[in-house]
Amino acid sequence: MTLDVALQQAIVDDAYDDLLSDFLAWAQAQESVRAAIQVGSRARGSPPADQWSDLDLILFVDEPARFLDDTRWIEEISPVWIVLPSRTARNDPELLVMFEGGYNVDFVICPAEGLRRAPRRADPGSAFVRGARILIDRDGRAAKHVPEAFGSPVRKPPTKDEFIRVCDAFWYAAVYVARQIARGELWLAKVRDGDVKQLLLTMLEWHAGTHGSWQTDTWHMGRHIEEWADPHVLGQVRLTFGGYDAEPAAEALVATIRLFQWTAQDTSDRLGYHLPRATEARCMRLILEALP
Repeated sequence: MTLDVALQQAIVDDAYDDLLSDFLAWAQAQESVRAAIQVGSRARGSPPADQWSDLDLILFVDEPARFLDDTRWIEEISPVWIVLPSRTARNDPELLVMFEGGYNVDFVICPAEGLRRAPRRADPGSAFVRGARILIDRDGRAAKHVPEAFGSPVRKPPTKDEFIRVCDAFWYAAVYVARQIARGELWLAKVRDGDVKQLLLTMLEWHAGTHGSWQTDTWHMGRHIEEWADPHVLGQVRLTFGGYDAEPAAEALVATIRLFQWTAQDTSDRLGYHLPRATEARCMRLILEALP
């Protein structure tokens, strides 16, 4: 890390420390905030947060609608530039906030009664698995939901039905993208290519799991792919993202298909599953007919 980068990270870290202190001062004065837990990159130790890492906070509150419907309470913490309602991957309501200076905090708003339920410690999707810091715990219940030790989520192989479903979805989406390229709807093709890439990513994660151990940490949304993907995959991934013109878009789609075929074949062999060859052949014929 160069001196300039280190200095910049120190400045950002200090700013987030100040923001967290401001939040705590506010939250401790709010009786309806029953618990607050910090998760994400600034709560875990490995890999550590960098200067681009934001702050992730889970709030367990009485009357969540009050916090979601009227967001003026955020201004009481620090001056705000942007507030965006959103949903987490687990469909919990959250507020994506950009505070003055460009510092982002994601507030996940959960009902306080959720702390009274028995924790699902084995839940691989829990936000607490990789690391968490209890900031407020008025009722002494938050600690029961945070693991004693942190690590990567437990992975498991897909079932035969799950495997075939991803293959079928991939071929359906690939045909759709090919047809949008053919009709000149490049914007739509690029948008729907995201669906194709997500299905490819699922197969890449399964492929990594079949090599060595299902303990391989594949993170989420392709994060740290350079650390967990097969070297052949990394050599081909760069070919799967093309430009906005029809020809490079078509070339990228073909590269995506070839990479999916390679990983799906190797993954199915290792799992003892059979690929949907008839579906693959029919869809490839449609794709080749459509592409320029």
